[in-house]
Amino acid sequence: MSDRARVLFVDDEKRVLNSMRGMFRRQFELYLTTEGATAVQIASENPIDVIVADQRMPGMTGIEVLQKVKELSPNTVRILLTGYADPSAVEDSINVGEVFRFLGKPCPPKLLRETLDLAITATRDGKRAGAPAPVAADPPRRERAALRSQAGAPNPANRFDEALARWQSTTRAALAADAHKAAHDSDAGTRITARAREVGAVVYTVDAGFAETAIRALSPDRSTTLATSLIRVMQAIEQDTTGVLITDIAINSTRLQRVLGALKQHRPELMTIAVSDSRDTTDMVRLINYARVFRYCVKPLSSRQLRADVDEAAVKHLELRNDPRSVRRHAVVEFPTEAETSPALESILSHIRRNRSPVVKAEDGH
Repeated sequence: MSDRARVLFVDDEKRVLNSMRGMFRRQFELYLTTEGATAVQIASENPIDVIVADQRMPGMTGIEVLQKVKELSPNTVRILLTGYADPSAVEDSINVGEVFRFLGKPCPPKLLRETLDLAITATRDGKRAGAPAPVAADPPRRERAALRSQAGAPNPANRFDEALARWQSTTRAALAADAHKAAHDSDAGTRITARAREVGAVVYTVDAGFAETAIRALSPDRSTTLATSLIRVMQAIEQDTTGVLITDIAINSTRLQRVLGALKQHRPELMTIAVSDSRDTTDMVRLINYARVFRYCVKPLSSRQLRADVDEAAVKHLELRNDPRSVRRHAVVEFPTEAETSPALESILSHIRRNRSPVVKAEDGH
């Protein structure tokens, strides 16, 4: 078998496939098809490294193809290439296809080559990584002084933390009953292990209604911190047990996207669930390509839905902490700088870069 990377393109337009053949036939071992079902069969019978799928195709959409490939060949890196970035397709590419990148048509050849090279490096290096790296048992305490100095006078009593404590003390029995019922009524069909329940979560929002939903959904099951500032978020993430970030992206959207991108670069095991008031395609594409968010949810969402998403995120977090091959498939590139940033934001970004996660340090051999 050829040692060249195996790349599968599926697109109902033959001219697109001919173009891919012309660009990549000397570099990769190519598989080309106009049929979604055929692409799924190819992926099930061959060790495909990367699949690139068009979205709008007769019979099966690109998302449906990628979902089936994810189930049959989870190690195959998935890329969606489409000229129709409708909101539902972009959202499904996150929540259903869990795509590596979302690329628009026409895609500049340089960008497509760079994306394929990054995807292949992720999957090929992962296969050579060997046994899973151990999780650091006691990571060193991170320096916080520089970050706190940018925050000004710290607020020692986050009002949502206070609300959480009061709410839990008066409704603990009701919360326990809700959690017990949800565990039996859940249609996810997934049993969450005790270790996954130990993965902590931080919720970043100033929306009191969503904060209450998050409290009801998460506090019976796992350690949960609510924060109204990025400073508080950073402090919570520095706790070794925190593995899931639920963030309301309505708060300083562009600035927050840069922070999420930096976090994913330097803490790839952190699973992020983005919550928004609407389906903004630009935001979603950026969150895919530069931050690899795990889920994208639109308000209002139920406690049950949020609990299920966080449970899945916790399981994925543990997988990434223990398996460097999976970590490599979550590689992202630097978020493009589109405007000047404030000193406070630059301080946060610098702080993230300095305090890299134990998993990444183990991967780099430092």
